[in-house]
Amino acid sequence: MTSEYEAIVAGLQRHQGVLGAMLVGVDDGMVIAGDAGPGRDSDTAAALAASLYRRTRAAASDAGLGDARFVRLEADRGHLCATGRGDLVLVTVAASGINLGKLRLGMLSAAESL
Repeated sequence: MTSEYEAIVAGLQRHQGVLGAMLVGVDDGMVIAGDAGPGRDSDTAAALAASLYRRTRAAASDAGLGDARFVRLEADRGHLCATGRGDLVLVTVAASGINLGKLRLGMLSAAESL
């Protein structure tokens, strides 16, 4: 199963502008496969992404919007994107100039294979 997860993460890492990609647990934020990229703390990025995804899903549901499918945090030096399925969250750390639409489609497609 881990090699299957590694293949999914590797596919996301091949997108131009992706600096790091990970598969993390939605409840504990622990890294299952991949990393956040050179010079970044994968554990911190994974915990942030899992928490952001989990809380956004809860808030969207509470607001009557249904289940959140894709979450993006825009910061000064890039983006943190997350999408999930079940108890797993796919996370990418991306450069500022990335094609976000293409990345979003790639992440949503990859999440379907989890």
